[in-house]
Amino acid sequence: MLKGHAKIELKNEKTGKLDVIEHDNMITNALSSQLKALATSYGFSGINTEYLPLNNKGMGGIVLFQNMLDENVDNVGIPDEAVNPIIGYASNAISSGTDSKRGNRNLTESSKLANGYKFVYDFATNQANGEIAALGLTHTGAGENPTSSGILGNAIRNNITSATAKTIVNYGVDLDWNTGILTCIQTISTTTLKVSKYRINIGIIPINVNSTLYQPELLSEETITLSGTIRSDTVWVNNEDDSYYYGFYKEDTSTSYVYTGKLVRINKNNYSLDTSYSGSIQAIKDLQTKPSVIMDGYLYCGTNPIVKVNLQDTTDSKYIETTGLSTRSLVAHNGIIHAGNSFIKKDLSIITGRKSGEYAANFLGTSVENQEKVFVRNDGIAIFFSYHDYYSAYYVYAGNLRDYLATINNLDSPVIKTSEQSMKITYTITEE
Repeated sequence: MLKGHAKIELKNEKTGKLDVIEHDNMITNALSSQLKALATSYGFSGINTEYLPLNNKGMGGIVLFQNMLDENVDNVGIPDEAVNPIIGYASNAISSGTDSKRGNRNLTESSKLANGYKFVYDFATNQANGEIAALGLTHTGAGENPTSSGILGNAIRNNITSATAKTIVNYGVDLDWNTGILTCIQTISTTTLKVSKYRINIGIIPINVNSTLYQPELLSEETITLSGTIRSDTVWVNNEDDSYYYGFYKEDTSTSYVYTGKLVRINKNNYSLDTSYSGSIQAIKDLQTKPSVIMDGYLYCGTNPIVKVNLQDTTDSKYIETTGLSTRSLVAHNGIIHAGNSFIKKDLSIITGRKSGEYAANFLGTSVENQEKVFVRNDGIAIFFSYHDYYSAYYVYAGNLRDYLATINNLDSPVIKTSEQSMKITYTITEE
């Protein structure tokens, strides 16, 4: 059984006064969940590359929080910064930048123990200043920057059919992680939908007696006749916080490249159109219909610009130019929109990606023919589908997000680090 202990040393560089705070921690299910889920798809070499040894990879980073964390083994995600601000972070990689939150691993003092490992992190007087109530170990990638740690994926099947790949990528809306059933919704006409159900059998989700591993299995197709009319180019997206799928489209008319759009919604259980709901999206430039995602009651869609629309008050719509942003999928996770190698905050500010090539959109090149659909589980496991017509390549990937909490350590009372203090954190993980 793993056990963790943290010691924080705050030293006033002017007076020499030293304050020491110590506290035990809990180990979450983050690593066990990800390793178990990805063993089939990543294989031993992939697991070794991404996670092992834990002291350099799977637990190689640390994050410091302003507020306490929920001490629950299933609380495995780094929380939304709007809820719990991040004060500091560090990884086993040396930082040579000017990030005022990022410290460094002390490579001299960090060392193997007979029954574990001692992590030592240093923060200078200009780093990680603020109130600290909790800390936790994370992936080394998240320790470089928790809000832009990327999605790493591994291709596990490259011969799914073109028709299956395109249906899932273009119309995939909702993946039930408990059953492995993916719902795809295609608008056929102004009054007709086609709903397709696939079972996703890739080893992460339990398969049934008729399943073939790695191959999406078509379970059913159903034609739905709506009680009202919509546009024939309506695109659908899932809202995890209510019982509706939302559809949207761009109006044809424009003035100075400023378009209006429309929102509609259907019931998840029977796909009936909610005729009482309709919203106009105003003042949106070059609204694109894909990619899209809903987070915290807002629809985000497009690539340039990214459009943000309040589902309950569609007059509250904004867009931001994103020149140079290349993505074929948007993914919401822990309060951040993952968009290729860039990351978008709720205020539509853009965070430059930490590394290239770690998001599914870059695995098969940057050609516009390449399209993806990504689904993320609460613990950071990702499944994504891709097709690339130019290369006749149709892939299923399994992946993981690095922004997880491997440990949780709440202090008895918060400590405040000031610009007069340096800070050393010694974090030991031992096998008891």
